[in-house]
Amino acid sequence: MSVVDTVLEIIDIVDVVEETKEMVDQLNGPIKQSYKDYFNGIRAASQEDGQCGSTDDKDTQEG
Repeated sequence: MSVVDTVLEIIDIVDVVEETKEMVDQLNGPIKQSYKDYFNGIRAASQEDGQCGSTDDKDTQEG
């Protein structure tokens, strides 16, 4: 390997690191918030469904 090849490989590595940093920023920013909103919506919906009625069997409580 020549010095030029080594320098070019280092430049490629730097490019990959910069691209990775951009992807991580996107994951920690808008994408993370989208997932939080989505799963919070699911949680809220399941809590609302749980409050709609009782799971107790009223027929077995009589008597």
